[in-house]
Amino acid sequence: MTIIDAIGFVAAGLVFLTFWMKTLMALRIVAIASNVAFATYGFIADLTPIVMLHMLLLPLNVFRTWEQLRLMKRVEAALSAPPQIETLLPHMTARPMTAGTVIFRKGDAADCLYYIDRGSVRIPEFGVVIPAGGLFGEVGLFNRSGTRTGTAVMETDGTLCEIDRPTIMRLCRTQPDFGLSLSRILADRIAAGPGKPGIAATDTGRPDA
Repeated sequence: MTIIDAIGFVAAGLVFLTFWMKTLMALRIVAIASNVAFATYGFIADLTPIVMLHMLLLPLNVFRTWEQLRLMKRVEAALSAPPQIETLLPHMTARPMTAGTVIFRKGDAADCLYYIDRGSVRIPEFGVVIPAGGLFGEVGLFNRSGTRTGTAVMETDGTLCEIDRPTIMRLCRTQPDFGLSLSRILADRIAAGPGKPGIAATDTGRPDA
């Protein structure tokens, strides 16, 4: 077996190995190694098409690996840092609201999550008033029925920030750190209970809803 054949077999073996990888990072690393091996094999064997193909694939795989490493760091940062509402605000739309405005009624389709930037919101069915800094509307977004389990009314003039369900789902799919931060924020809010400053009530006003 010549050195060219040996390099060719190594390159082919690395491609075969990619089908056994169970994690994306491992797959990228093996793919990079196979690009290097095939480019070397093509260069020595004077196979220009193979060299060109893998010289194009190599920087692409390196870039995707760098993206994956950056995402892993972002997820680690989201895990180690305290959950902050600031992670949601850039994706929200602010709306001024007047006292007495019905934001949604019990039984309505749940299509948005809300953050109270200014003012307060009342859940009349449960006698709960959510102050500024609170999140509400999350239960309807994630329960099976997809409907509101309570009515939300502006108690005072104020400003609500909202993010719709499709945007939340898209961000959770494309930005795992966003989904993780959202989960931690909602878990902390629900665990602390409704009606406290900076703590959100659920659609029903119950922390276990």
